[in-house]
Amino acid sequence: MQAHGQNLSGVDKMGIVAAGFIHGSGDFANVLGNIANKSMLKGYSEAAEVFLQFTATGHLSDFKIATRTDLGTFPSLRQVAPGAEFKNVSIGERAETAALATYGEMFSITRQAIINDDLGAFTRIPQKMGLAAVRTVGDLVFSILLNNPAMADGKALFHTDHGNLATKSGINTASIDAARVLMGKQKDGEAFLNIRPKFLLCDIADEGAAKVALESEFEVGASSKNNTTPNSVRNIASVLSDGRLSGHNGWHLKADPVAHDTIEVLYLEGQQAPVLEQQNGWNIGGVEFKVRLDAAAKAWDVKSMVKTPKT
Repeated sequence: MQAHGQNLSGVDKMGIVAAGFIHGSGDFANVLGNIANKSMLKGYSEAAEVFLQFTATGHLSDFKIATRTDLGTFPSLRQVAPGAEFKNVSIGERAETAALATYGEMFSITRQAIINDDLGAFTRIPQKMGLAAVRTVGDLVFSILLNNPAMADGKALFHTDHGNLATKSGINTASIDAARVLMGKQKDGEAFLNIRPKFLLCDIADEGAAKVALESEFEVGASSKNNTTPNSVRNIASVLSDGRLSGHNGWHLKADPVAHDTIEVLYLEGQQAPVLEQQNGWNIGGVEFKVRLDAAAKAWDVKSMVKTPKT
């Protein structure tokens, strides 16, 4: 303030803070905004969210409904006799749609909070907003698993007609193997896709049973462990668990999102981190912040996921 020619003699601490907010240079508010933004991004990047491991990341350029057309897999090549013509192949088309939505909140930090808290509020509150932003994206992803939405063909994502709904069972060697077989037998037309599982996703309460079933040297049954038969599904997938699946009737095998169409998290123009906007408060003496995130989650294909109901 003194560098900008302001006379601060006789002004108390709160008066200095108040003058800092209304001073024409905006230095004080900008510095506080930079602190808040770094704290928000820190909270966003350090969030313990598992959806980042089993989903793909994509982007859309606007908020219009986007259509993704899957042209299908080419069948095996046909033999071409010497001098014969190459023939055109027919491939089917299937279209799924998705659209972005905006999520956000506002919060304010007053002059009194700045003085009393020694700027701590400018790190803690934005950090919590960053955590809330990434948690919101996780909620979008897990709502797909919890709600089993309809796909473009009018049938639920997990459906016997899609070949990705196994017979109900707890997590054991036989049930994991049955889900693995369903995934491996998925076809596109007449072509077998031979998709392999990469993750087993379950409720936190089932994480221990899942790790036992996947890591034991010997077969794990529905209620016991057989110490003579080797475990045929040992280490075929990594276990991921999430509290959002608490009470959810089922567990899932997921394929590698890098190699196969699965659940994809979409962002506006690839902007994955939330955006923090600020302005000097009018109704309050302080700074007002707005956290905004444009995102969506969409299951593009049914073949890369298998659900096994527990009851």
